[in-house]
Amino acid sequence: MERSMTVEIANTADGLGLIVRVCEDNICQEGVTVCKEGFTSSMHLVEKKANELRSAIRKQAADTFKEIQQLEAEAMGAPGPIHDC
Repeated sequence: MERSMTVEIANTADGLGLIVRVCEDNICQEGVTVCKEGFTSSMHLVEKKANELRSAIRKQAADTFKEIQQLEAEAMGAPGPIHDC
């Protein structure tokens, strides 16, 4: 499964900032594209914002993967995690 990532930058409607959009293909599963958008006030902050959005995409993918594993384990009758009270 080949993954690719794109970063798009656009001016806001009022021209006072930039919208940064990061999309990553095949992050959770084949054929799925996940995108996140964020605002930044200046072009020199675009790379930082893109990295933040990339991290958010990867965290979402990891959380989704963990949730799927838990659902599959429950469906197979595996005991859930032990919680200390």
